[in-house]
Amino acid sequence: MRSRLIITLLSLTLLTGGAAMALALHAANRDAEELSKALLAQSGARTEAELQRFFEPTQALLATTHEWAMEGLLDVHDTAALNARFVPILRQSPAISSMLIANEAGDEYMLLLHPDGRFENRVVRLSDPAFGVARNQRIHFDESGNRVRETIEEQPYDPRERPWFRGALSRPDAAHWTAPYTFRTTREPGITTSRVADAPGGRLIVALDIKLLDLSRFTTQLRLRERGWVAVLLDHKVIGLPGPRSEASLAEQFADGLPAPEALDVPALAELAGNEDGQPTRVALGDETYIGVAQTFPLAPGTALRVLSAVAEADVLASVHQQRNRLLGVLLLAVLVALGASLVLSRSMQKLRAPAGFAGQQVGQYKLESRLGEGGMGTVYRASHAMLRRPT
Repeated sequence: MRSRLIITLLSLTLLTGGAAMALALHAANRDAEELSKALLAQSGARTEAELQRFFEPTQALLATTHEWAMEGLLDVHDTAALNARFVPILRQSPAISSMLIANEAGDEYMLLLHPDGRFENRVVRLSDPAFGVARNQRIHFDESGNRVRETIEEQPYDPRERPWFRGALSRPDAAHWTAPYTFRTTREPGITTSRVADAPGGRLIVALDIKLLDLSRFTTQLRLRERGWVAVLLDHKVIGLPGPRSEASLAEQFADGLPAPEALDVPALAELAGNEDGQPTRVALGDETYIGVAQTFPLAPGTALRVLSAVAEADVLASVHQQRNRLLGVLLLAVLVALGASLVLSRSMQKLRAPAGFAGQQVGQYKLESRLGEGGMGTVYRASHAMLRRPT
């Protein structure tokens, strides 16, 4: 009887606990999928906000510079006046490394701001026979604006051949964005936005160079759990590197130009780069599975960035595994409690039975004489009543 009771209690405990664990795990798996989507949406929104913060000042400055050119306030030949206008602005715009103004005759003004506050001009005068295509002037200033030195660079350069110049002419009514490339002057990765302005003295092309290392410094700091990442692409080139990466590795990665997604050893990056934007996608890589999504961030008509983000499914499911282990622990504890309760109950019932002693033992008014037999309900004894003095 004791064994039956124990088995019954254990069976009920296991069935109830197993059903509860199955329901909890099913809910946990569903929650893991929702958590993955929430993580991707959160990282995408944060990256888009950073891109907005990164590019909006440049777009606003380009629009303002375009208006000044239209009003005749910018003279490509007046280097001192242009420096007085734009040096303070560039010092308040850390993402912009340099600006350019050029006319259709091939004359150009360039202002390059260094991180330590120094700046320099490149002056190109293709309309002046003394300069021509093969020569341009460099003027260097210290951080206080004092002229330090002036040099002549013997290097062929025609601004009219540059992508930012041609691109602006091809899109007269809107800003143009170049493909990402390595800047000729600083050897850093970047992109250029430009626009053509119908100035009173002839058409001018105004352009701003944007450094991309700052964008990678942001994306490399974004982590989705243990192995997740965020990257930014433009024209199938990675301009915002996935992390984690050190400052030195950023410069090293861009030393040979901007990499394609396939060139980086980042799980699921190449696969997601080829997917359409929209819903989260599962990418199986051997024993690992990543959940990722691609989103579009428009810069200008015809130009858009792609924000890719991915999270390792195992990292998200880690919480599910922890919950499963907790449930198993609770179930084991319930089995042990049920086993203990059945033992206590069995012993209590045993005390209610007649004791299995030898003949002559006194039980209440009865004196046991001999044991007649034993069955599922207990033990049967022959006894005599002390007062009636007869066997029972």
